[in-house]
Amino acid sequence: MIVGCYHDVSDEHLQSYIDEAVFRWNTRKMSESERFAHMFEKSIGLIVTWDELKLCVVA
Repeated sequence: MIVGCYHDVSDEHLQSYIDEAVFRWNTRKMSESERFAHMFEKSIGLIVTWDELKLCVVA
């Protein structure tokens, strides 16, 4: 996945890369549209403010 999608893996974002790989593995038997619908359903109700998002990038 790293070679196919990303050109570099930083320590700062390593957990995000791992989380994406785990999600893809856990949903590997779903079609792309089913996977998207599943991801969308899980994201409903999650609210992230701009300030919180900026903190994730800086941290």
